[in-house]
Amino acid sequence: MRTPVRLRLARLLAVLGLTGALLLPALALPARAADTKLVLRVGTVQDLDSLNPYATILVVGYEAFQLTYNLLVDFGPNLEPVPGYADKWVRAADGKSWTFHIREGMKWSDGKPATAQDACFSWGLALAAIADETNIGEGYLDPGLKDAGVTKLECPNDTTMIAYTEDASERIFQVYLPIIPKHVWGTNDYKAMGDAKFEAPLVGTGPYTAAEWQTSQFARFVRNPNYWGARGAADEIVIQFFKSEDTMVQALKAGEIDYARAPNAEQLKALQAVTGMKTVVGAANGWTQLAFNGYGASTGKTIPGGGPSTKALLDPAFRDALGYAIDKQVLVDRVLGGFGDPGTTTIPPVIGKWHVEPTAPRTFGIELAKQKLDAAGYKLDADGRRLDKEGKPISLRLLFPDTNAYYAKSAGHPPNALQDQARKPRQRAAETRQT
Repeated sequence: MRTPVRLRLARLLAVLGLTGALLLPALALPARAADTKLVLRVGTVQDLDSLNPYATILVVGYEAFQLTYNLLVDFGPNLEPVPGYADKWVRAADGKSWTFHIREGMKWSDGKPATAQDACFSWGLALAAIADETNIGEGYLDPGLKDAGVTKLECPNDTTMIAYTEDASERIFQVYLPIIPKHVWGTNDYKAMGDAKFEAPLVGTGPYTAAEWQTSQFARFVRNPNYWGARGAADEIVIQFFKSEDTMVQALKAGEIDYARAPNAEQLKALQAVTGMKTVVGAANGWTQLAFNGYGASTGKTIPGGGPSTKALLDPAFRDALGYAIDKQVLVDRVLGGFGDPGTTTIPPVIGKWHVEPTAPRTFGIELAKQKLDAAGYKLDADGRRLDKEGKPISLRLLFPDTNAYYAKSAGHPPNALQDQARKPRQRAAETRQT
């Protein structure tokens, strides 16, 4: 059972941020007339990096393969396992194997039979990579099979796949590998699949298939005539790529697109007041973090010309003190316009089953941060500058990507000249003095 396309798009709005906003003009999706093709147009500032599910690292890439392919077992609204490529399953009495029944009569979008052999091929690619202690492509998909402890696969017939596991856990339902057609890719091993060029039109068993992709312009998906599940409302889905949030929002206002994914906070607030525009804000499964360069912490050695900007960053006590010097609520208010929550772990609360709230999270307190620095041996000089343990003024270098204006704002970079920076995938550096 697939989640309806519109709902699944909404869930993907903010994978890269704390919150997301879904915007659409009222009545943008009229009832379909008998002789009218209904096209759902979605705007995003992410440019699709690849149609190869093993090579993409972006939300828009995941959406492309979710539309085109099925998982063996899909996810329900509460992340519970629901039927996908397999329509039912049963665990062995000893708990160390699962038998999956592949839905009968299913076809690929090109009309070829979709069977258990395709599932064994798809999972087998990952199993071979795991045996070689490596990954397929970017390595975002196959680790789930390793985490599930899958050791062997068998497909005795076209409707049965048996997966043997190391233990009796249910982690097998968290595997996020798309089932791809063996008759298209079967001559490739996992090494070739990581670099394979997936070109439209694709062959899949999902509700839609990628029919056309123009780099930096759009990706077009057409209805899969052989899809086994409920038909979506749209005959086609077009994901349009924009250079900036401003041009995307202008296209939304002009009625050129039906949805706009993740406008910034200022745009969202402005659009909330526009007649005929509906905004949706929801909890997201992403976060923005400040990470310390601790290279050399275990050995005490750094790279010439690299590593941290100060040896103080190698000291856990110093890093702990800095944790109390960051006002996360101010960042949420000023950077996200209040559409977010201060984080306490790298697992957002929306992922309830995996989020464990710490018993003693660091809270903002400049005086406490100063006390901790003093206690750790980082004294002030006569000019009030914080010194490292060698008596040198501490200089902190902060690197942030220019791919999203939120990062620059979070880093405290002046907002001027940021208009075009989001277009350039490079890093900028800011340097401050610890006081």
